[in-house]
Amino acid sequence: MVDYAATRTTGANLPRLSPATLATFKVPLPRIAEQRRIAAILDQADATRTKRRQILTHLDTLTQSTFHAMFGDAEDGQPLGEHLAFLTSGSRGWAKYYADSGSVFIRIQNVRGATLDRSDLAFVDAPDNAEARRTQVQPGDVLLSITADLGRTAVVPDDLGKAYISQHLAILRAPRLAPLFLAHYLESTRGRASLMHENRGQTKDGLNFENIRSVCVPDVPVERQAEFARRAHAIAAHRDEVVRALAVDDELFASLQARAFRGEL
Repeated sequence: MVDYAATRTTGANLPRLSPATLATFKVPLPRIAEQRRIAAILDQADATRTKRRQILTHLDTLTQSTFHAMFGDAEDGQPLGEHLAFLTSGSRGWAKYYADSGSVFIRIQNVRGATLDRSDLAFVDAPDNAEARRTQVQPGDVLLSITADLGRTAVVPDDLGKAYISQHLAILRAPRLAPLFLAHYLESTRGRASLMHENRGQTKDGLNFENIRSVCVPDVPVERQAEFARRAHAIAAHRDEVVRALAVDDELFASLQARAFRGEL
């Protein structure tokens, strides 16, 4: 066994293995037929992972493709402001309320593709005041990024619980529009172009309330909006299944590798 600590050098404050030390390492070398058998098993497991990743890539674009197929030729209808029952943006100064647990605090990195990304949520011990109540989300709210990377959206899910938004997001509450329809429209090529048009002439990227209200929404019957939402939910459910299966595949591949190098495969 090589003592790795003994191979450290202090010149660059980084660990280093000398060629002479590396040459002393013993590598297990099974017969070539056994190597090929192990490689075939690992290749098959890795091929399964690759196929699942390809499926995920397809599913990540399928919802927007479905939106375009259903509504790509829909005529512009009323400005979004005609549909909004409530519009607000987050406020500054929430850093002092950050906590290890508590209410969810939604930031711009949690918002993309009409979906709330829960992998990096922050939490706050929210104050009981009018400002907090104003920026608290409700299930079905559409969240829109209004600074930096404009036009990212998410729909607030039913099971999120008490949650608030950062200053970089706006809450769009439009009872007459299906939330997924509105969110995917704003993220579509057509929707983003409309947002960028409203942002034109600003010294830096940013949308104010008047910009948001002025964006025209396609004139689509509510039944068609609901049908799109149903399809989008089905695609999302399928994607979740593939993500879970891929996690199992990754664990299996790592296990097979470990067993192979222990001579147990």
